[in-house]
Amino acid sequence: MAPFDLGPDLSTLLETPADLNALLIAEWEKPTKAGVAAKLVPLDAGLRAYIEGFDFSIVSFKPQREIIEEITETEFYKRTFGCGGLVRPPLDPIPDAPAPEELNYVQALRVAFAEFLGMQHADTTDEIIGGNPALKIFYKISRECFYKAEQLYRFGRDTFPTSHCFEDLQDQVYTGILAAASARYDHGYAKALAVTSEAGKLQLGNHFLVGLKLVEVRDCHGICHQIVNSNDGRLSWSVKTQEPANG
Repeated sequence: MAPFDLGPDLSTLLETPADLNALLIAEWEKPTKAGVAAKLVPLDAGLRAYIEGFDFSIVSFKPQREIIEEITETEFYKRTFGCGGLVRPPLDPIPDAPAPEELNYVQALRVAFAEFLGMQHADTTDEIIGGNPALKIFYKISRECFYKAEQLYRFGRDTFPTSHCFEDLQDQVYTGILAAASARYDHGYAKALAVTSEAGKLQLGNHFLVGLKLVEVRDCHGICHQIVNSNDGRLSWSVKTQEPANG
């Protein structure tokens, strides 16, 4: 292996290894610019015998093209060379009814909507949400974005299994929205609008997945709902029950 591959002369020699023993001895003390080899290591009887008996058939070379082809599926290649057109699969259809793994953030949205409407969250039914165009659209987009972020999580996990790249992205988004999440709002719906909007504006170009053009605004929006869904106390939509956001 050589930085610029091998030249034709050396490539030919490696194809006829039996000639290398005599050629190396002949060239060793040849009066070149400085007789470099002879000055550094004199060709004594022991070294000559070693060269004469060395089996040069074990020496080979591999073109750079073959080396690159062998590592194209590795995580190192994807990180170093940008994955060469890596794309995410289409988003699967979103179920009409929230799945069990969605319930925390969906409940948080209902509480936020109830604060906006001035009613008990238990009364914020699908019919109530569907009857308000703004809430209906935000609810629909929020679920789409949550599923989009979940897809990015799985994609990052499966494509770069040792890097924890999605978790790092989630942490960066959380840091970016913390100021907006800590501000005062009249109701949870206003807070959800402001925080998800802020997430969509974040400049995350130094992140690995962003650099590969794999992250969309919807992912950042959805990551907000993922954090709410984790129910770990970092983020909630309600302005009446939420403790101050912590870092």
